[in-house]
Amino acid sequence: MMKKKILLLLSLTIILSCDNDGGFFGKSSVYEGDLSLLYQVDVDNFVAKGYTEITGTLVIDGTVAVRPNKTPINNLEGFGKLESIGGSLYIQEFENLPNINSLKNLKSIGGSLILGGNKGLNDLDAFSSLSYIGTNLGLINNPDLVNIDGLMNLSGVIKAISIRLNPSLKNVKGLSSIKTAEGYIGISGTSIKNLNGLENLTSAWTLIIEDNHSLQNLDGIENLSSLFGLTISGNALTDISALDKITDLTQDLEIINNPNLIDLNGLNNIKSVKKQLTIRGNNSMTSLTGLEKLESSGNLWIWENNNLVTLNGLDNFVTLENQLAINNNPELSDFCAIKPLLDGGFPDGQLKYGTSNNKYNPSHQNILDGDCKK
Repeated sequence: MMKKKILLLLSLTIILSCDNDGGFFGKSSVYEGDLSLLYQVDVDNFVAKGYTEITGTLVIDGTVAVRPNKTPINNLEGFGKLESIGGSLYIQEFENLPNINSLKNLKSIGGSLILGGNKGLNDLDAFSSLSYIGTNLGLINNPDLVNIDGLMNLSGVIKAISIRLNPSLKNVKGLSSIKTAEGYIGISGTSIKNLNGLENLTSAWTLIIEDNHSLQNLDGIENLSSLFGLTISGNALTDISALDKITDLTQDLEIINNPNLIDLNGLNNIKSVKKQLTIRGNNSMTSLTGLEKLESSGNLWIWENNNLVTLNGLDNFVTLENQLAINNNPELSDFCAIKPLLDGGFPDGQLKYGTSNNKYNPSHQNILDGDCKK
């Protein structure tokens, strides 16, 4: 009798310890490795097992080809137990993205969160419990995305943020918890009017704001004080004063194709641009007011600003390491502000100064002789 009991207990132990797809006991709650869900049957099989964690990357893809007995993904319910992804999460290329709210218990993504090419994605409320993204946040080409408020619980540090080609996006308030981006922040192709939501951001490697045709000002980044590079391009901006805590840039500064921008007030505390300063295609700008504290740069290019009349604003700019190019500014006739720079020459003694197709194109010697405007 005792022997039979021992055998029975041993048998039960073996059953409970087996990871059997059809069983309910002893089943591991951790999926080891990467996982791609391409068809509905893949989703159904995965959620049936009730995993709480995936150690690798999860890809949910809506682009797969039709196959016999294989239905494209049309239902993403059932992820309610999933709390952690060790790698990245990709949800991509859905013509009509099914409801993803069952991801509401997901708390941590060790890699990146990438949502790309998804029609029908209106908001990110499914990620309201998400507090950690280990590397990058990418929201790319989601035409129906209106708000990202569901990201408000993210921790304060992230590697990089790329928000591109989301034309319905009205604001970035969902980024309100972000304090530091160790890489770049890029926001382009949206309908935002300002940067409200980034009030807690103090540090980023590079900030790229481009092709936001409703963006009127940069309000929201007033606390950004540490930045290596800055690109402001193709926006409807009239005001960049929110940048006034920036003092030095070790990479490029580019102010390009902002047709309503009248001046550069907001850059008024920048003393140095280590690499290249480009001011190009800003057709409402008549002077370079706002650059009065700028003392040095690697290169300086001033091109194609149709109403630029004077270089006033560059009066304290005295050190240039490489090239000064001032071209195709049809109303520019006053170069006197750069006389201190040309008086000092260049570090190697070789002047790399060129002008063309401006209203007046003074030579180096003209400026030194005081013949610096017409």
